[in-house]
Amino acid sequence: MVSGDWLLAAAATYRLSQAAANGNLSSSTYQRLNAFLALFSLGSTVPLLQGAVDGQLSAAPAAAAAAVLAAMAVSTYIPTYLRSGGSTDAAEIAAGFGDGLKATFKAGRGLTGAFYSLNFWECFILGLALLGGPILPTVTGDITGSTLLAKDLVGVGTLLYGGLVWLLLDADDRGRLGASTFRALNGACGAVSLLVGVVCVAGQFNGIDTNMTNQAVVLVSCILTAKVYGFQAYRPFKDSK
Repeated sequence: MVSGDWLLAAAATYRLSQAAANGNLSSSTYQRLNAFLALFSLGSTVPLLQGAVDGQLSAAPAAAAAAVLAAMAVSTYIPTYLRSGGSTDAAEIAAGFGDGLKATFKAGRGLTGAFYSLNFWECFILGLALLGGPILPTVTGDITGSTLLAKDLVGVGTLLYGGLVWLLLDADDRGRLGASTFRALNGACGAVSLLVGVVCVAGQFNGIDTNMTNQAVVLVSCILTAKVYGFQAYRPFKDSK
């Protein structure tokens, strides 16, 4: 799951590099993408450093990974966000975030918009729950050590996933899903959804759930989700610019 989050971050960063080459970084989509990646990078450094301090991770690799993430945020994502006209006013940012959340309940959307909206709220609620409290003990009892570390990392990554879905929902509202950036984000979300299903069924997520019924439900759900994202990534659009 954590590797899937890094795949999302890599795909989003690549799209930012393409936007920079084309001089498009001032658009609201890329401003938000820079902000999401900055939060993801900084948010991931905390559990990595904590894991190194607690001995759950090898100190040198964990510290190096945390340093790279922090450096990316400080040297690339945050400066690019600011240079492209991103707001630094907390009240304005909060108001924009609130408006964005309200927009997810917009009436009259088609099936694609409804799917994005539901998937966003799934990621948003799960991400906050993973970061805010030990929800996993409902499955296995107390969690400590590496499982707690994984919970925090997955929580940060799930919020990034939700942020990208939010961008896709906005693109759907504007009829822009055919643009290359949103095709790429759809493809990345689909790949990660499929990866999550495979990892869960393989029992690689720290042995959290070995129930065959749960695994089957997760796999089917992830495959269906991946198919929707894959379809949006590759289907023909009237305007594919």
